[in-house]
Amino acid sequence: MIFQFSMMDFIAQLTSLGERQREVELQARDMIVSLLQKQGVSYQVQDFSSRIPKYGKAELVADGVSLPMLPNCFVGGDIEGKDHLISSLLSAAIVEPNINFNPHCDVIAKSDHYFAPAVAIQKSDVQTILDAKDVRGYVEVEPVDMTLSNILVGNTTDPKTIMFCHYDSLGPGAVDNASGTAVLLDLILTYPETLDTILYVIAGNEEISYDQPTYWGRGYRAFEEMYHDVLEHAEQIFVVDCVGNAPTTIEQNIDIVNLGFPIVNLEKWKQHIFMFYGSMEELMTVYHSDADTVEKVQEEYLQECVSIIRKRLG
Repeated sequence: MIFQFSMMDFIAQLTSLGERQREVELQARDMIVSLLQKQGVSYQVQDFSSRIPKYGKAELVADGVSLPMLPNCFVGGDIEGKDHLISSLLSAAIVEPNINFNPHCDVIAKSDHYFAPAVAIQKSDVQTILDAKDVRGYVEVEPVDMTLSNILVGNTTDPKTIMFCHYDSLGPGAVDNASGTAVLLDLILTYPETLDTILYVIAGNEEISYDQPTYWGRGYRAFEEMYHDVLEHAEQIFVVDCVGNAPTTIEQNIDIVNLGFPIVNLEKWKQHIFMFYGSMEELMTVYHSDADTVEKVQEEYLQECVSIIRKRLG
């Protein structure tokens, strides 16, 4: 029987794990590795160290009433007063305690993370905060050292093209980025002839780490550190992140690319780096939240992304 890989089935399976952080990220890695093993695909696992937050007790109280919230910070401590209410789509460089919300998302969204005590709330509770006379919150957080992994498939010596995605998530992460992981796996499993000239990097630990000043992209930078020369000599670098929710856009604007691929040598290699993504506007309605489910992804857009990549590969 000929194996047929279903991108939608894979996304459903991956998102069923829940938020792919810490031990659940390791489960996601093992799921991907098991799939490659079952199909007889050779791969390498690049382990690297990282430090990520683990939350203890957290609470937000407005006039004596506890509000739904999720911590999204690297530093524990107190949050006092409603003057700290901000949009989570502002810069993550904010270093003041804050209560944040995504104005485009209807549920709690951990859009950014902060090096100060912070909790995310749903936008429907913003007015409650504004009307309250007494607002207080606190977060307990512990840095946890872990060994996380990138999965490498294909030519690790002299690839003409290097293709990246990440498999960790905040929330179930269907669009961000089970979608990109599914696209790379489809290329690997459906077009194995590409493995001679392409290196596929299915990266871990993209979402959050204690790296400063840029906390996201740790797995990509770990690859860059070990495989600098391979990146240096690649003719093109593709980054597939948040596709499947709209027709695919290809972007080289360095500010946008940095949001999805914040490597050290981005400026040096920017002419060779291409970001593939769907609709940023649609993404913001589910970004880093429990609303980022498989229903937000459409098969036709995944297939379109695969076709576009195939054409660019020649």
